[in-house]
Amino acid sequence: EDQQAASRAGGCGGFRAAKAVPITAPAIVNEAQAIVSFLTQYPCDERAQDFLTSSPPEVRARVMQEFRPRKEGDSDYSGAVTSFVRRIRQFAEEDQQAAS
Repeated sequence: EDQQAASRAGGCGGFRAAKAVPITAPAIVNEAQAIVSFLTQYPCDERAQDFLTSSPPEVRARVMQEFRPRKEGDSDYSGAVTSFVRRIRQFAEEDQQAAS
């Protein structure tokens, strides 16, 4: 019962908090689901999909959070997504250079 309560509370109760739990696998699954969801909402050709998925994780996250097309309901957002990914990649590179 205590384990179930701790699990419902996010695994933060009692002895469970001391156990190191890797978060990378769920994060990867969640990101993959987010990408599928994004591409379902904004269909793109294979090149645009590859450009998005080959981008650094912080770029992918920002694109999925901030992308807003001019018009909803189009059948292909490849150009808009590619342009937006390119812009976010540039911002990320500029931020890295400024931090160096």
